[in-house]
Amino acid sequence: MSVHKKFRKAIGCGIGKAYLIILEHPNIDFSKRIKRNVLQRMCYDGQCEGPWGDYYYQLICGTPQKDALIEFVLEELAKEQDDWYVLTQLYEIAALAATEDGNERAREVIWERFKQEYAEGDDWNGENALLRIAGKKALLGLARLKGKYLKKRPSEIEFGGLISEFDELYPKLNGRKLLRRASLQDPFIKTYWECVQRNNKPSKKRKRTKKKLGYKAIQKRIQTATFFWAGPWVDEIKDKTWQKLAEELMKETKFKIQERYLKLFAKRKFPLDSQILFDFVEQKKQSPKRLIAPAVEALAMFQSDQIRSYALERLKKKKDILVYLPLLKYNYKSGDHLLLDEILQKKWSSEELHDLNYHYRAIYKINSTKECMLPLKRLYGRLNCGVCREEILTTLYKNNGLKKGLLEEMKFDSQQRIRALYLKWSHRLSDDIKN
Repeated sequence: MSVHKKFRKAIGCGIGKAYLIILEHPNIDFSKRIKRNVLQRMCYDGQCEGPWGDYYYQLICGTPQKDALIEFVLEELAKEQDDWYVLTQLYEIAALAATEDGNERAREVIWERFKQEYAEGDDWNGENALLRIAGKKALLGLARLKGKYLKKRPSEIEFGGLISEFDELYPKLNGRKLLRRASLQDPFIKTYWECVQRNNKPSKKRKRTKKKLGYKAIQKRIQTATFFWAGPWVDEIKDKTWQKLAEELMKETKFKIQERYLKLFAKRKFPLDSQILFDFVEQKKQSPKRLIAPAVEALAMFQSDQIRSYALERLKKKKDILVYLPLLKYNYKSGDHLLLDEILQKKWSSEELHDLNYHYRAIYKINSTKECMLPLKRLYGRLNCGVCREEILTTLYKNNGLKKGLLEEMKFDSQQRIRALYLKWSHRLSDDIKN
């Protein structure tokens, strides 16, 4: 794979390898790819993960084209952007250029762009950037603007996200204390402060009486619920009732009700012979396809040579892999990592990679082994979701499969939580794990 392709893959996922590639190849111009990605939402879930502005700023600072790239960002920030995420990302890069490099043009562009946002409405993506470059002044100014808005619309709700952002950037300044004092002098800040206080007032918790999950109550739920969900309450069912529900499944003929029973047994081990579940999985009763997935999840709690052989047979056919993967949880053997790695080498969508991540981690949570390094590292390199990557890295760490190269990448990841894990783990790992 060429260096440009490696970089495109790494920056597309938001992993630290992109920064390391820039450092390793100072004579290669990566600016075209950086420009393209800065103007896109590359992460899987923008609201959960936040913008990648600090990640891109880090990449930009590693290139010889830094000044030109910052100028490009400022030009784009001044323009209309269709995606709030991209706008927030541009704001963040500009704010870092202003605070880290003392770039005065970046400060000016941020202020001008925010004035435009303010004129257009009350949903401002530049709040964090203003807090970064102006600190206390921005906190009081933004609180005053929000207070003016709340004065006109007293029914609106404000929980104080602005204060949380300020405290994260300036933990020693105490945003609440600053606003409380300012509210004594400014009526608009007072309106904002009182609204935040009112909406964060702890509500009285009502004591909930737990409903007993008897056989009749569960049966009613299975038979009549509009939406049936088998949650943690399944573990509270008494063993005698659980046995009785399993016997009811054997008598049931309606596919919809069978599916609901199987969803129960996908959460807690089926108390009868596993062959009953095999009948659903292999469609011996000509059951519909929708019964196979919950039946497989229920069967996955059993361990036997028969289940392992069946699992390997289905996975090697490379059809419905995501359905049959759970069967390896309790039937995994040394060497299966090669099959799991082979599976990852086919094309998968982002959604499918998420599901693979869930199943692979479940397998290696039960089967702790350094073998997990090969498939999990490949999966890590294909995920554009920082939350999933964090889970994979945690699994590798617990299984002693986190090596020096991957640890170094974590230092420059797009996700703050992964960078924090680097700081936490780097001094704990033994020399033999690092090497």
